[in-house]
Amino acid sequence: MPKLVKPLTVTQIKNAKPKDKVYYLRDGRGLLLQVNPTGSKIWILDYVHPVTKKRTSHTIGHFPDVSLQEARETRDRLKKNIKQGVPIAQESSSMTFGQIARQYLKKLESEKSEGYFKKELSRYEKYLAKLENADVDRIDKNPFINIARSIQDAGYVEQGRRVFELARRILDYAVANGYVENNCLANLPTNLLLKRTKHKNYPHITNPYEFGQLLRTLDSYKGDLITKKALIFLSLTFVRPANIRNMEWKDVDFTRKLWIIPAEKMKIDNSHIVPLSKQALEILEEMSTFGWQPYVFPSPITLRSPMSENTLNYAIARIGYKGKMTSHGFRHTASTLLHENIHVHGIPSEVIELQMAHTDRNTIRATYNKAKFLDLRTKLMQWWADYLDELKNAIYI
Repeated sequence: MPKLVKPLTVTQIKNAKPKDKVYYLRDGRGLLLQVNPTGSKIWILDYVHPVTKKRTSHTIGHFPDVSLQEARETRDRLKKNIKQGVPIAQESSSMTFGQIARQYLKKLESEKSEGYFKKELSRYEKYLAKLENADVDRIDKNPFINIARSIQDAGYVEQGRRVFELARRILDYAVANGYVENNCLANLPTNLLLKRTKHKNYPHITNPYEFGQLLRTLDSYKGDLITKKALIFLSLTFVRPANIRNMEWKDVDFTRKLWIIPAEKMKIDNSHIVPLSKQALEILEEMSTFGWQPYVFPSPITLRSPMSENTLNYAIARIGYKGKMTSHGFRHTASTLLHENIHVHGIPSEVIELQMAHTDRNTIRATYNKAKFLDLRTKLMQWWADYLDELKNAIYI
């Protein structure tokens, strides 16, 4: 006689906590609730296949997207089909690519910056939404490859790759949450499937004399004061231009003299620490006279919005350096001159690369403990700021 199973309640389901391993709650008549270590909860039908006569399972859907009552109704319908000899494989999945994509994008919205989320949402809606009704259990790699290639054939090589990577991450999310067993885009050789993006060569100056001239020209800039101070601050900190434009007062620790850039604002997945030199702190003091708005270097048009993407490069062009220097070029200049002067400042290359956000801090932790490499980075940033002052004040005959 089959063992009687007490039906589940909604309260039991909501209170089911994740454990180190997957476990199941039984509702009866083959309906199981799979509780994953990630916290996701998935309805499973355990049954005997009408043709092979082997015990197998079928994913019904994700709780709470599929309620307890809906799961039971689906179970009853599927078991009726099984009894009549209809394989479940003919049933379509309860989850579509679009439903999963919306969940993933909602997660991005809560974890990443507004700008990053909007770009990913735009890519999905413009290119991938045409697949939103596809059954995620049956979708294969070909539609995604075709979409990415069509974007690249239209002249948008990098965009095609980014759309393809977005699709890959959506399907990774589907696997992680138990919607599908495998990601059809996983481990595909992207460089063989799609065109490669040409590496951007940002114009930059590496000659110390010419860089000193640029700094003097920048000091005498008569344009917008916020833009001028942002460029000088960029020269001192050599972060990515987007970090300058989106810099917020809440990210500055004046007590410890640190600018801590959150992970969601970085290209890497870690937060990034920028020790602030005396010269950098002086600029922040000047910017505080504009009021403690969210952004340190706001838009000249409205102080409550960040500076636009092209503002810094337009200013560089206006002072006569179009084609010679860009806002991103300050990073290349700093990297070159800092490495060339290791014999002067004595800071190892690994620490320079860490300050450039090129190296994960774990790769140098075996050599430098956390306190020591932060001390070295602080020393490096002050040396760099003093070096820029020397270049500006140098007299060449």
